[in-house]
Amino acid sequence: MPGTSQSVLKPTANKGNVGVSNRSGEKTVNPETQKTTDVARVLTGATKRRAWMEKPPRPWLIMAGIFVVVSVFMASTRVAGVLRERKVIESGVTVSAKVTQLGISSQHQAERDERVMVGLEFTLPGETTLRNARGFLPPKPGVVIYARSNIDVKVDPTNPTFFTDSATPPPVGAELGLPVLLLSVGLICIGLAAWRRAGVLRVLRYGQVRSATVASVRQTPVAPLSKQVAVSVDGIDDRRLALMYVPNRNGSIKRGDSISVLVIPTDPTRLVSVKTYDILT
Repeated sequence: MPGTSQSVLKPTANKGNVGVSNRSGEKTVNPETQKTTDVARVLTGATKRRAWMEKPPRPWLIMAGIFVVVSVFMASTRVAGVLRERKVIESGVTVSAKVTQLGISSQHQAERDERVMVGLEFTLPGETTLRNARGFLPPKPGVVIYARSNIDVKVDPTNPTFFTDSATPPPVGAELGLPVLLLSVGLICIGLAAWRRAGVLRVLRYGQVRSATVASVRQTPVAPLSKQVAVSVDGIDDRRLALMYVPNRNGSIKRGDSISVLVIPTDPTRLVSVKTYDILT
């Protein structure tokens, strides 16, 4: 393979075929002979990175980012809550508190099979000031709590809004089930994005340069700095419309324009804009 850097759209000729020698053994179609040959284009690092932003992988990449960010945020808040509760159990002061609110809709009683939101009214030892705090009591299966009743809780004296009536610190692992599940979904989305990007790289390596007619142009929130362009590839029998993202920096595009695309003729729904990668190389 030549050692010099080459444009993705201007590969070295090899015995009359478009491309450079490909060690992977994949095939491409020579547009003149319509025969398969062991050739492939050389892709630059910028081209490979830009392939993540094409239409096939981008939605999966965005979803992966959302799931990862949410899972990390949820895990950090839950771990912080567990550590805070441990601190209250170990160094908090015990007070007798009156239940002033039970649940969101001010219930009269509630079973504590799950966490219960309560409003409490109490005074700290050595003080006469009546304090109010709202928060959640940990689960206690089989226990019923009543509104207007008194319960013993431990309170953080430095921040009385933190309280608990649990005697043992909760395990950290029990709070990480949902964040781990969300993170797993995010990793699956990353894998799907990589799989879809591999299809884009295949088009960039083995696709033919063809003209395509623009059928529609619109903005999409998934790619705010690009246009979603629907085109039909000229010169092939399959006239299905294919969608692709074209960066705004490529210039104005309108319906009826003819643009150059890279496409594999046997699968014209997968294509990329030639001009996008001309800019990168």
